[in-house]
Amino acid sequence: MLARRDFLKAAVAAGALLPLPAHATGARQPWRLGFDNPPKPDLAATAEVTGRLPADLAGTFYRIGPAQHERAGRRYDHWFDGDGMAQAWQIADGRVTHRARMVQTPKYQAETRAGRFLYPAFGTRFDGMRPADSPNAINAANINLISHGGRLLALWEGGEAFELAPDDLESRGFWSVADETRNAPFSAHPRIEPDGTLWNFGAAQWAGKLILYRIDANGVAAKLGVLDMPQRSMVHDFIVTARHIVVVFPSLILEGGDGSFLDRHRFRPDLPMAALVIDKNDFTVVRRHDLPPGFVFHYGNGWEEDDGTIRFDACLYQDADLVFGALRHVMSGKAVPASPSQSTLVTLRPDGGIDLQALCGGIEFPRVDPRVIGRRHRTVYAASGALGEERAEHPLLSAVVRCDIDTGATARFAFEPTQMVEEHVFVPRPGGSAEDDGWLIGTALDIAERRTRLQVFDAARIADGPLAVARLPYALPLGLHGSFKPA
Repeated sequence: MLARRDFLKAAVAAGALLPLPAHATGARQPWRLGFDNPPKPDLAATAEVTGRLPADLAGTFYRIGPAQHERAGRRYDHWFDGDGMAQAWQIADGRVTHRARMVQTPKYQAETRAGRFLYPAFGTRFDGMRPADSPNAINAANINLISHGGRLLALWEGGEAFELAPDDLESRGFWSVADETRNAPFSAHPRIEPDGTLWNFGAAQWAGKLILYRIDANGVAAKLGVLDMPQRSMVHDFIVTARHIVVVFPSLILEGGDGSFLDRHRFRPDLPMAALVIDKNDFTVVRRHDLPPGFVFHYGNGWEEDDGTIRFDACLYQDADLVFGALRHVMSGKAVPASPSQSTLVTLRPDGGIDLQALCGGIEFPRVDPRVIGRRHRTVYAASGALGEERAEHPLLSAVVRCDIDTGATARFAFEPTQMVEEHVFVPRPGGSAEDDGWLIGTALDIAERRTRLQVFDAARIADGPLAVARLPYALPLGLHGSFKPA
């Protein structure tokens, strides 16, 4: 069981005390449709399908993202603040049906009854908000939606997972892997290996601690642990290999001060990113590598070689302007350019040496074939586009790409200028084995039609465009992450 139970209890309590700026709604841009409240808190429809869905594609594509952005004339200051709306796109027999429901967290329910925002959020703090007595009191359940161990889990960053019913998305309440991890942070980016083992972390920045989780295929805790963070970084994602966990601590540091939780961070251009290589068996730190100062949201995948060399691909940023600027200003309809990401192959050598090799340009939301998690991979799928750039139609992602990390070659499909592209995931073809033998499935918001759509690509022929498109009769707020569960 987890060592230092007293730490966990104290850490989650201390985290609740952190004050997590209000701002006025600005000019109305057509693309701000992606940051409006949903039409209703509970939606259902049969999508209009054009093209031909693959006959052997069947299952549910789950997605989630911030959705309740405004109450009583007050609007959140950051995209990441809105309460989560879960979605289920069911694909079978050439048809697509859709269900979307707001996640009924205690925060969402209390604020719905009150008709106004009551609690602070990641990037917003209004005067007069209630103090939170635990992280779950402000849990927005809005970042990722995964299926594991028979449960459908809506994930946040700072608190527990929130369970939903897989069929109709009904809210079931918070789920914790163990008594001593109640209210503890549980990252929104777990890594699930091909055998069903789930690895995850929780960054308790306020306490300077990193919580580690190993959960078996049935959803039972197999190992838990606590490590000291080398620096109090904002950590969003991580990597697993055959024998190790790799956690990179960016140069975005919790330092205190006034304002929201985000505003209490400072980007330190003088501070290297610290990469810890952690043994999966006993959660001990094997070695540390210092990377150039910077920031990272997401990784595709990683692997290790016989001599202990570890390689992984990452979307690296030279600063945190995206977090503080572009992703905040979209809430008021402003396009504010941010430093671009750079797809990078990172090499960590056993002697402490590092290599950084540029790969496929500026991409985000990288995904790989789920069968290669922790193993040698060659293919990464992602969305691309200059985030925050002031363009006539919208300032967000505009294309999907397939990247070969061995050669740097890419295949790309650019959407119509009025379509804002969301994350796409790779779904293996039944019986297939290659990393491009399957489909790329994802969503986009069509500003001109004011409809959300799902598209299915042949992963080996992305540049040819979608095989099929399923259009909803309504527009949904832009979301973040999700997963596909085969039928």
